[in-house]
Amino acid sequence: MKEYFIIVFTIIVLYYIVPPIKNIYINFHRKRTTEKFTDICNKVRLNMSIEDSMKVYNNKVEHRYTHELHRCIPGTQIYDPVPMKELMAELRKKFTIDKQLDKNILDLAKQGNVEEFVYGKHPYLPYEKIYIGFLIKQKKIGYLLEKKKNKYTKRIYVLTRLWNLNDIFPEVIALKIQSVIPPKILLDIHLYKYDEGKDKPMCVYLTINQNYKTENIMEVFTRILKVLGTKEKIIEEANEYMGKYKENRANYIGLTNQNGEYFVTLYYNSKFTIHD
Repeated sequence: MKEYFIIVFTIIVLYYIVPPIKNIYINFHRKRTTEKFTDICNKVRLNMSIEDSMKVYNNKVEHRYTHELHRCIPGTQIYDPVPMKELMAELRKKFTIDKQLDKNILDLAKQGNVEEFVYGKHPYLPYEKIYIGFLIKQKKIGYLLEKKKNKYTKRIYVLTRLWNLNDIFPEVIALKIQSVIPPKILLDIHLYKYDEGKDKPMCVYLTINQNYKTENIMEVFTRILKVLGTKEKIIEEANEYMGKYKENRANYIGLTNQNGEYFVTLYYNSKFTIHD
């Protein structure tokens, strides 16, 4: 009986202690990572955007963030090329980068002038990623290389003006989702994401009109979640969390079908730095 009580007590303690400790560590990791990227930007003369995202599944919510390095001229859509070799040399000083990811991304970067660069490593799970976006013959394209445990994947991003949710979801679901998205909240350029070797996209990133705040976009986001049958408590959790970011600007709504698992992601701004 005593042993049973100890086990139950331990489970209860862990249930209440582990999440706060995990959040403290994640916040520390984010702050330290931002400091590292700030140093890199100062040396290589890059601008940095920090984009947060909320990924909502049927039964859980995940929060992530991305440091995007670039030379976008403020107030425009004009990007000067990112010096990849110089950037990667500085990145290696700050992070332990997987050698295969390092080599492969430099090989891909030879295809054109890199405009956007992202590197990320999960705070405690064996996951690492590098993304580059650039122009090839006036066509915008991006590559995402990932390593999860010992498995490598490559995904391709392609800009599109004509998007069709039938490319991603079954027709009935696609029509329902499209019916709850007002065209006026979207711009006319979006992104498809493909697994390498596949001819159908797994995801579309709908670009959001910056005249609308995150508060407005969450109304549409909630309708999409309801179409996908997301649990009500998960929808409430997502809305409660985004309450503190209601004045922020949202960038994309990501609609994904990953091998039959549907989820929706909201990407929104939290910080932008300019290197003078």
